[in-house]
Amino acid sequence: MDHLAAQIARIKVKLPAARAADENLQLFGADSHRYQLHSPAPEAALQQLEATYGIQLPEAYRCFVREVGNGGAGPFYGIYPLGSDLDELSTNPQRYLRQPCRLHPAMTLAQWQELTRPMEEEELPDEAFDQAMSELYAGLLPLGTQGCTILHALVLNGPFAGRVVNIHPDRYLPSFAYEATFLDWYERWLDEVASGDLSQGEGCFGYNRGGPETTLLHLFQTTTEADVRAECLTGLLGKRHVSQPVVQALAAYHPAGDSRLALLLAQLLLRFDYAQGRLRLLALVPDNLLGVLESIRWYAKSHSADWLPVITANVSRIQDDKTLRFATYVLEETTADYGPLLLPFAASPDYGQRITALHALAKLPDKARYLATFIAGLHDPEPGVVRTALQAVHDLADPQLRPHYQAIAARYPVEKDYVLVNLGLALKTQGLSLERLRRRKYD
Repeated sequence: MDHLAAQIARIKVKLPAARAADENLQLFGADSHRYQLHSPAPEAALQQLEATYGIQLPEAYRCFVREVGNGGAGPFYGIYPLGSDLDELSTNPQRYLRQPCRLHPAMTLAQWQELTRPMEEEELPDEAFDQAMSELYAGLLPLGTQGCTILHALVLNGPFAGRVVNIHPDRYLPSFAYEATFLDWYERWLDEVASGDLSQGEGCFGYNRGGPETTLLHLFQTTTEADVRAECLTGLLGKRHVSQPVVQALAAYHPAGDSRLALLLAQLLLRFDYAQGRLRLLALVPDNLLGVLESIRWYAKSHSADWLPVITANVSRIQDDKTLRFATYVLEETTADYGPLLLPFAASPDYGQRITALHALAKLPDKARYLATFIAGLHDPEPGVVRTALQAVHDLADPQLRPHYQAIAARYPVEKDYVLVNLGLALKTQGLSLERLRRRKYD
């Protein structure tokens, strides 16, 4: 209890510091709770809830509600007051809150799919579906919402009682927070708000391993588990700043045969020591071009021009639309005329590649050079490609586009995939309307 008392005291000091660090309420959900807590709940209210539902609240959570605040300021949209929103995970919390929790941190996707299989494969009546969902999330106390009906909840019983877990309404695999108790989880939130680290993840909290950089480095260096090493690197990537001693210690590590760790290390170095990160990333180009392009986009956008020769040399290796999209993201950050690199993709058999290429070509300042490519897109059999081509040329007043617009109007007598909406916008640049075009009353 002495430990809990000390932690409670720290939290009471850290909350004003977090409020000051985000005084303009920029973090996701902060404008909802405004870093304000409700008055603490009396011990009698805690005991009454426990008696009513036949549960025992984890001690760290009890201390928070009784001594810090009964809900309010917290991750995302904040913490629910004691006893509220208990039906978020069950239609009958009186029955299911006390039942054993079926979730655990090491649960695999296969195990989760087995648990949820009846709900995914069978046409369950509403009542049976609600019962299956209640059983799936039994033993969990809803703590708060993350938006879009995603929740964080508290495990009430079993070996992981007191742990916080993130629950998605579409029955994705639950994600346990790494902290052992509610107070550890809450204090980490305060630390990340105050340090500015949380702003790096656009307000997304509790899904990656946290803690000071030295703690993460020590764990990285001492663990024998590759998954834990990856978690440490991901945690460091989420920080606003990593000191050079830590960066250099990580730079001395060269994973053998672990492509995941190699990419994470390259990304971390790319962000905090670009020169070293670039060398690491270049070594990954032959085996993981997509990962390289994603890394540049996420962690070295301002250095995109450095990678133009790499994309040029490897463009023939791009086979899928996702890799092409990330290549265009990098190319668009340069001042180069990347049009010639993308022309083959504009005629690709792959529907997604054609759209991606046309979209990127449209961003070139001299896109009129590629008018013939856009015109080919206007006659594409796929309406999505036609729509993208129309968006590309909508501001071009070239009269040679008119007969192609007329052909589109003839092909699409009614709206489909917003083709006619975009045709109308393109026609405005020509001083025409769709009605007039169809009557062929233009010069």
